[in-house]
Amino acid sequence: MKKNLKFIVLALFIIGAVGLWQASVLQTKNKALESIQQEKVQKNISLTFTFTDTDTKTIEYPLLENNTKNLFAISQEIAGQQNWDFQYKDYGEMGYLVTKINNIENGQDNKYWQYFVNDEQPQVSADKYLPKSGEKIEWRYAGSDF
Repeated sequence: MKKNLKFIVLALFIIGAVGLWQASVLQTKNKALESIQQEKVQKNISLTFTFTDTDTKTIEYPLLENNTKNLFAISQEIAGQQNWDFQYKDYGEMGYLVTKINNIENGQDNKYWQYFVNDEQPQVSADKYLPKSGEKIEWRYAGSDF
């Protein structure tokens, strides 16, 4: 009987040790996966709205690594969060033209809403542009070269 009891205690000890070891390995794997997922979500773009030379608003917007949300949708979302009026005109296949952000509407003083990525103006409408993490995007209300 004593032998059986020792065997049972030894077996329980081994099972417990193996269980603790597996739990530790699982916890380490879960932390690594969580860290990778956070990195994917923590990538940002910097979005600046320049209303006038002295009135700007910069917002950090989180992007997923494989972003599928276009700049127009992101800008419209931010405008909603800021309680800004956001208007646009749909030109079909050519895309959307943003016509008003907040209280500033296209055409005043021959100025229009235009967007720039890393200080360069893309030649596609905002609804066709997919931002990438780390980009500096600016909506400027300015005179147009076109």
